[in-house]
Amino acid sequence: MMLTIGERVRLRRKELGLSQGELAKRAGVSQATLSELEKGLHKGIRNLATLAEVLGVSALWLEKGVEPISPEERLKLATALAAESAAAASKIHDDVLRLAEKLMLVPEEKLKAVSILLGIKL
Repeated sequence: MMLTIGERVRLRRKELGLSQGELAKRAGVSQATLSELEKGLHKGIRNLATLAEVLGVSALWLEKGVEPISPEERLKLATALAAESAAAASKIHDDVLRLAEKLMLVPEEKLKAVSILLGIKL
């Protein structure tokens, strides 16, 4: 089960050994707001980025429970995607060449008839 924003705030606050009052003061929010957030009575907070900074976590983790992708991981994913795309493009290229070779074997009169049916000008 995924934690709520409030549960993540409380978890990280306790890991750091901070009271609600201490965290609220550092983040520039009221203790009441922080308490309500931790209880799930607030769905979000305007000072989320500041709160995340004070807690030493990313705002994305605080809000969604996921970590941002590191530049190294992003590069690895982009490289894999580029290789996959290149392989797909190569396959398409090979398929087109095979089709062109087969079309070269079709008699010209049949090609003209097919081109008329498809509305393609040869």
